[in-house]
Amino acid sequence: MEAIGGGIALGLVLSLLLGPVFFALLQISLAHGFRAGAKMVAGIAASDVFFILICYFGLAPIASTPTFQYWMGIIGGGIMMAFGLASVLKPPANASDADKSIAKLDGWKLVLRAFVLNGLNPFVLIFWLTTTSNVITRYPADPMNHSLFFVGMVLTAIGTDLAKAYAAKRLSGVMKPQLLRYLTIGVGIALIIFGARTIYKVWYMI
Repeated sequence: MEAIGGGIALGLVLSLLLGPVFFALLQISLAHGFRAGAKMVAGIAASDVFFILICYFGLAPIASTPTFQYWMGIIGGGIMMAFGLASVLKPPANASDADKSIAKLDGWKLVLRAFVLNGLNPFVLIFWLTTTSNVITRYPADPMNHSLFFVGMVLTAIGTDLAKAYAAKRLSGVMKPQLLRYLTIGVGIALIIFGARTIYKVWYMI
């Protein structure tokens, strides 16, 4: 239950990150309706799962050593805190950052374009590398809890993205710059807390 809960909590944080993909999802849902938005969500989710598998199976063979767990916990937690601090200090992304070309696509091309748009963001790979190392560190030699964490996280992100696509028309009226700023700061604080918690757990293991 702790693994599932941790995955759901981080999935909620992930769903609130305000980048080009967030605005592209709102854009396509507004222009073409919920079904088009759902296809985009499928592409984003497929991209996230792809990166999770690459990061997990790339790290898992060397993740059982205490030295690796210690340094990846420290480094991974530090990177997550740095991302959180950057979210607190810098202005949020805006609708002009969205990929305008995505609005011209439909069908499976939209799924593929969403997959690529999400994957081209360098933050995505770094985020999943950091998250994967944190999960392996938090639950050493426990593939079941690793799986539960990622399932909880991905399903939460999918559910919240579908909700955003469904509520796009209402969201477009309330997404004022001040509210976006508050959301960005809240997400940044949450990432700082997750990173600090990981560093504390690793330090406590010594």
